[in-house]
Amino acid sequence: GKVPINSEVLNMDRSVSITGTGGIRTRQQHSGVMKMHYASLSKCGALELGEYCLHFHHMGNCPGCSFKGNVVTKSVNKAITVHGTSQALVEGNVVYDHKGAFLYIEDGNEVGNVIAHNALVCSRKAPHCSLHNGIAEHKASDLLEQAGMYVVSASNDFIGNHISGMENAFFQDFQQSSKVWGNHHAAGRICPQANPWGKVSDNYFHNNQGFGFYAPHSSYPTRVKRDSNGHVSDWNSCHGFDPHTGEDNSQGYQVTNHVELFHNFGAGGYDGGETSFKNAVFAFALAGNYYKTFRRGKRSGPFCEDCHIVDTLHPIAPGGSCMWEYKNTVFDNILYGLHVNHHCGNDGEWTGGLCASHVWFTGSSEWRGDFKLLNDGFPKAHDYTDTVVHLSGSTFFSTHGSHPVFRTNDCTRHEYHGNHKKGHFTECRTDKIRIVRIYSADRGDITVTNKDEGYSLTIPYTPWRKHQHWGRPNAYDLGTEYQNGGMGYTFLVKAGQSYEIHVQPTHALSDLFTLEYSDLQMPVDSIQLEVKGDPLLAGSCTVQNKHDRDWITPYGPYLPASGAWWQCRRWQVQYTVVQHRAAQYGHVAAHRR
Repeated sequence: GKVPINSEVLNMDRSVSITGTGGIRTRQQHSGVMKMHYASLSKCGALELGEYCLHFHHMGNCPGCSFKGNVVTKSVNKAITVHGTSQALVEGNVVYDHKGAFLYIEDGNEVGNVIAHNALVCSRKAPHCSLHNGIAEHKASDLLEQAGMYVVSASNDFIGNHISGMENAFFQDFQQSSKVWGNHHAAGRICPQANPWGKVSDNYFHNNQGFGFYAPHSSYPTRVKRDSNGHVSDWNSCHGFDPHTGEDNSQGYQVTNHVELFHNFGAGGYDGGETSFKNAVFAFALAGNYYKTFRRGKRSGPFCEDCHIVDTLHPIAPGGSCMWEYKNTVFDNILYGLHVNHHCGNDGEWTGGLCASHVWFTGSSEWRGDFKLLNDGFPKAHDYTDTVVHLSGSTFFSTHGSHPVFRTNDCTRHEYHGNHKKGHFTECRTDKIRIVRIYSADRGDITVTNKDEGYSLTIPYTPWRKHQHWGRPNAYDLGTEYQNGGMGYTFLVKAGQSYEIHVQPTHALSDLFTLEYSDLQMPVDSIQLEVKGDPLLAGSCTVQNKHDRDWITPYGPYLPASGAWWQCRRWQVQYTVVQHRAAQYGHVAAHRR
């Protein structure tokens, strides 16, 4: 059928059995080779740091190390731990009725391990396998966000694993930020939030309480350069942007042949990006996908390609600023339709950003049944959002919250979900509608005029106010005052037309006017743009969607020398690339060893 329904049949019998009254642990540390195959361990693990059932402990590169075919049951703390060890094999193991994280990749310098074909099963659904009296430093992995796999380093292969009954099936996290600069021997030598991913394929997650593939939760992978110990060899490679040129340094990755069933949230994350699913199935879920802010860099593919999303209440597309693409993807029997702008319009917290993403159905994508939309942001996003959804030749945008700078007389209004404006969308039969985003200080209202249609619209400043110093999740990127959390102006235009923007000067961050037109992955097109009012910015240019996104995050740019309009006009800025590079160097130097 269209949804593969599989259950785990666990062979718990082994000829070698290690058991006792509790506290058993097996470990090899610092040197040598450890192989444990086809043994059974029960009542193992202890409520102390480092006391785990099966444990590779600071083995370094150990291609001969392997845990294969073992059974772990009635255990606590961690069933299997890979700690400071690379190139090892963890294959075909069964972990059943354990409390705490089932499989733990501990420090962030673990690289090239193969975690394959393991069955991690909680005997009853979460929170049954949470550990309430565990190690305080591991509260995130064992209790608050208990996980089948709790992974600090993503640079390993995760293939063909079955996980069920957990709070989260797979969680990439850093023990409440305590490990973002590494831990133990790796402290100050690694940047695990930026670690690129290994191979992720053929995993099957079902009946977990919260998330399935919960990653990246608060991280952006980059093209990190490392030595044979997994330590950073070039700290510039940990940054989101090249510190000399500003070029995007992100590293996309693909999750293939993936299945998630019977989850509340499904695959998702809060502040992250670069994930692409291919040939995935999400079914029988509350959301199926759940993201707050998502960034799609220049090396990342569609969010979901050749996917099937079925019998789900409402998939959730994120806020932020990206091209969120469903390619050759089928939606079947979605009860409440697609929710967009999740966590947008929030005062204080940065998640959601500018609430202006292109949600694009491409290739042979199909929505079977009634198509419905809902603006899932906070109340302020109901009145200010320029997210657009394109499906089957039509573009949809919020009737009450969007700012189309073109005439909409021939467009159709829909009232999904009753009378509330968050379900009111306008449909125009065109694929030419694009978003313009401007990160800026408050310049008061701006006026945008469509010269082709003789139509003008007043655009207010975004109504939400973000706390300062929230920052991009990766700890290695030093925030600046130009990253404002996603405040400025957004509006909708039509590709190929000419527009005039009238803006007032401002005394606060007068050099910040970072403009993005459309997105890199959108069809190639352009608009003609003229800016008036502020002498610093005045001029006229053709702006193409392929313009550089140097220094730009969903929460604003690190530097004012960024965006399409700066590339056109190149005004004098108060904070330069040289100054930022020096500040970045000092920031990293204070943490590295």
